[in-house]
Amino acid sequence: MKLLESLFLTLKNICLSEVIKIHECYLFGNRRWWWRLNYYHSVLYLWDTRYHIVLREREKQGPYSLANYTPGETPLITIMRIFQGINSGDSLPFIDLGSGRGYALFGASLLFNCPTVGVEILPGYVKKCHIMREKLGVENMEIQACDMLSMPMNRRGIYYCAAAAFDTDLLEAVERKLAEAPSGSWVVIVHHPFNSPHFQKAYKGEEILPFTWGWDTVYVYKIEDTPQEA
Repeated sequence: MKLLESLFLTLKNICLSEVIKIHECYLFGNRRWWWRLNYYHSVLYLWDTRYHIVLREREKQGPYSLANYTPGETPLITIMRIFQGINSGDSLPFIDLGSGRGYALFGASLLFNCPTVGVEILPGYVKKCHIMREKLGVENMEIQACDMLSMPMNRRGIYYCAAAAFDTDLLEAVERKLAEAPSGSWVVIVHHPFNSPHFQKAYKGEEILPFTWGWDTVYVYKIEDTPQEA
């Protein structure tokens, strides 16, 4: 029974991913960068897949369980909706915590021409994102090879974390870390709302949006004042 459920879920996600891709093609198919982004995104992982990278590297890069590395992508249509909802009025950097293969990272850069920062713990992803950046000619992008929990939160920006697969311990650690974000920053978290008083005060709204694993809730917070300890 579990095998059948797993097979059904896999097929459902494949179908959803294809529907998302068709929608993106309709919206962005007249832009050359969209075709090039998807071409390199496919070719670079044709043999050395994301599953190979996770299984090969995750034990060397931290104490986190395998489930925390479950692959998933944030579609461009979701990134576009997040930016429209925030509508910050200035060119804040988009900081993707756990940027993985970088689809959301490159999407934010190419769609909105904003500074972008990818933070990724697995070197295999980082290496391929550097190649993609060069191939696509993307400027004003940083790709940091580090644990998101060790990076300084000293930059005002849009902090994005697709945390759908995170376990409770990691999620709590991420919440404490993001509480350090400076005033004027936005925090966008997927699947899990933050419950500390600091983030309850900063809550701005939520919306259900499509991802490659299904429809999920995106929670948005605006840090208005000096962060306090979570």
